[in-house]
Amino acid sequence: MERRRYYNSRNNGYDVYTRMFEVAFKLSKEEKYYNTKAEVFLHYFTGLALRLKIPLTENPAPLIEQALAEQKKALALEEYAAYIYNELGNLYKYKTNFAEAEKYYIKAKQLSPEWAIPQSNLSGLYIGQKDYEKQHWPMQRWQTASKRTCSQ
Repeated sequence: MERRRYYNSRNNGYDVYTRMFEVAFKLSKEEKYYNTKAEVFLHYFTGLALRLKIPLTENPAPLIEQALAEQKKALALEEYAAYIYNELGNLYKYKTNFAEAEKYYIKAKQLSPEWAIPQSNLSGLYIGQKDYEKQHWPMQRWQTASKRTCSQ
């Protein structure tokens, strides 16, 4: 089922972003701000493109390590980017290092509390581990918010 989800994704299109940000990085050498942003996105999208290939390979360990290295480079340049923390959580989940995955999902959620994806990933992590107690609190929070909205 997992492989079918990625059917025909060998050319997932994310490699194109890596090439675009390589060019942007080279062209922006004179402007430190833009050069740093281009470098962050270069590392982020390189890591993302690698992660998307993980379900398609027989031995994903080298891809996971390469993707982790790229995300850590991006994080070193942009320490407040929730999307990088979320991606690190995804990679640690692939490594079955669930404690690290949880740590990064929580950090992503703290940096961007309104962004639903880290919360969804965190809930999926808890469900996958059958830790329903930890997973239950977002539902309680949602039900409470839902009741307040309906009663207004």
